Amino acid sequence: MWILMNSSYFSIVKNKNKKDSLLVRARIKGDIEKVFPKANVIEGAGTDYKYRTFLPKWVVSKAIKKSIEHIDYDNFKDSIPLDDTVRYDVYCDVWLTLLALQRPTHNFPFEWPTHKRFVGADSHAIGYQLAQAVMKDDYRPEK
Repeated sequence: MWILMNSSYFSIVKNKNKKDSLLVRARIKGDIEKVFPKANVIEGAGTDYKYRTFLPKWVVSKAIKKSIEHIDYDNFKDSIPLDDTVRYDVYCDVWLTLLALQRPTHNFPFEWPTHKRFVGADSHAIGYQLAQAVMKDDYRPEK
């Protein structure tokens, strides 16, 4: 399961060695600790996820539930901290890629024009509105 939060991203899978435990993996230092402050994080275990921890399922479930209960925004992308521009840009790429699932053909030929790409904190506050404008002005469906 992938979980994208406004300040953390995880891949959560079963722990092969322990039935009631999960392996929580992250790519960014500190992401795990933001949600699981008592976690024993292992760095660089030789896989594509640099950070990982093993946690009981109930701990992961409780933390995710708590995060859901504290949602106070009406636009996820705009809830990403302003100083976290790399996360913002990557999440916008994920949003755009997943938009392809909404098309009946699952084929979405859209590419961001270079001059309108989301970069820097100055575009962050208007991310949603800019995305809508770009989609309206620059998306041309296949003929």
